[in-house]
Amino acid sequence: MFDSKLLISLMLVLTFTGSLFSEQAGVSLTINQKDFMDGDYMVVSVNMNPAGSSYDEYFYLELPNDIRAFIDPEGHVNIDKPVVRRTVDNPVSSNLVELSLGNAAEGIYAWWIVYIPKGSLFDDNEISEWIYDSETFGFMSGKKTRREYVAVANTDFQSLGTLSILDPVSMTTISTDVEMLSSDPYLCVYNDKIFAINRYQADNIQVIDPSIDYVTTLQFSTGNGSNPQWITFANPNKAYVSRYDTNFNDLLIVNPTNGEEIGTIDMSPYSDNEDKTPRPNQMLMINHELFVVIQDLNASWSGFGISKIVVVNTITDQVTHVIPLEGEDPYSIKFLPETGLIYLSDRGLSWPFILSGGIEVVDPIKKETLGILIDDDLLNGNCGEMEILSPNKGYVIVSDENFGKSVVAFNPESGEILGSVYDSPGSVVESIELTDDGYLLLTERYESISGIMFIDTRDDQLIAGPVSTGTLPPFALDTFHM
Repeated sequence: MFDSKLLISLMLVLTFTGSLFSEQAGVSLTINQKDFMDGDYMVVSVNMNPAGSSYDEYFYLELPNDIRAFIDPEGHVNIDKPVVRRTVDNPVSSNLVELSLGNAAEGIYAWWIVYIPKGSLFDDNEISEWIYDSETFGFMSGKKTRREYVAVANTDFQSLGTLSILDPVSMTTISTDVEMLSSDPYLCVYNDKIFAINRYQADNIQVIDPSIDYVTTLQFSTGNGSNPQWITFANPNKAYVSRYDTNFNDLLIVNPTNGEEIGTIDMSPYSDNEDKTPRPNQMLMINHELFVVIQDLNASWSGFGISKIVVVNTITDQVTHVIPLEGEDPYSIKFLPETGLIYLSDRGLSWPFILSGGIEVVDPIKKETLGILIDDDLLNGNCGEMEILSPNKGYVIVSDENFGKSVVAFNPESGEILGSVYDSPGSVVESIELTDDGYLLLTERYESISGIMFIDTRDDQLIAGPVSTGTLPPFALDTFHM
C-alpha cells in the first residue's frame, strides 16, 4: 500500500451534460486551497471539453515519492496501475473529487488529468503529449499551525444578534460584534466556515468566512416562516436543513455554496401526534446516513406522539429506517466513535413540568434504542444541550421545576451521575461546547455575570469567567480553526 494514512476518505461525484462540439479540447482543474495539513478537506473540481469522438480518461494523484494513485470510477485508489475512469464520447462534463487528508508525508503533491485516444496504452514515454492539465499543492503538517477559536452568537432575543470570537487558549474575547445575526441565532461550523442558523422570524442561513474578516459571503432563505433549526452536511455541495414550522415539516436539501434548493424530504409521515407535526430538530451524519431527531410535538406544544429518529440515506435521499425512542422531546444528539453509539438528551416538557426523558442511547448499526441510560427523575430536571467528552464523561444542561439550571457530568457507559459542575444563579444557561484543550465552555446569560464560563474537564472546576463577548449576552457556541 502507498502512504495508507494519506486518504482517510474518498468520495467521487460525477455529473454529465451531453453536448456535441468540434472545438479544441479544454480542461480546467482547480483545488480549493494550495497548502494543506492533517485533517484538511480538499476539493478537486474538473471541467472538461475533450476534442475528438472518443477518449479514455485517467485521473491520478502523484505523491512526493513519485508513486501514482489512480482514481477509478467508484472512487477507489489503485497504485501504479493505470485505471480507465470512463470513455468520453463528446460530452462536456464536470467531475468533483472530495478528499480528506490525514497524516500525509510532507512535500508537493500533484493532480493530473490525461486523455488518451480510446484503446491506446498508457505509456509514460508518450504521456506528455496527452496531458491536458495538472495542479500541485503542498502538504506541510509540521510547518503550518492552525489555532482553535470559538464562535459565539450573542442575543437579547429582541434586537439583532451579533457574532463574537473567543480565543480559548488565552480565555479572552479577541473580537466582539464582528457581524450581525438574527435575534434567534444558532451556530454550526463546517470546513471552518461559520453557518449561522437564523431561526424564528428570520428563516435563513448566513455563511460567514473567518479567513476574510468574518464577512458574510452568502445568505439564503429557508422559506418564510420555516423556522430552521439545524444544518448538517453530506459534502461541501449538499446540506440538509430541518424546518420546524408546521407549514413545512420537512428537511430542505440545499447546495450550501450558493443556497440553491436541491429538494425536500417530507417528515410528516413520521409523526404520530394528532396534528401530524413532526418537529424535526437536530441532526447528525454517520457515513452516508443522516440521523434526524423527530420530537413529534403537537401544534399547541402540549403533547407528544412517539418521539423518534428518522434515518435518511444521503445518496438516494430516501428514508430507510425509523427508530422509536423511549423518551419524549429528543433535543441534543451526539455520536461517540469510541463506543459507536448515539447519545440523546430527551427533554420532556418544561411547562407543565413533566419528566419523561433523560439520556437515551441508540445503536446506529442495529437502528434501535438501547433505552434510557439516565432517567431525568434522577437528574431532577429536564435535559437540554449535551456534550460527550469520552466514554467515561459527558455533560448535560439540566433545568429544574423552578427553571434553575445546572451543568451535570455523567458517565456515558455506566450511566453514573458524576455531579453538578456548574450551578447558574439564573435560568439562562443555554449552550455548552468542548474545546481541543479540554475545556467545557458554557454561556451564562444572568445579568450580573453574563459571559462565557470555563470548566476544566480534568477536575470539573470553574477556572475562568465570565468572559464578556460584547454588548449582548452569549447564547450559542461552536469551534473552528484557522
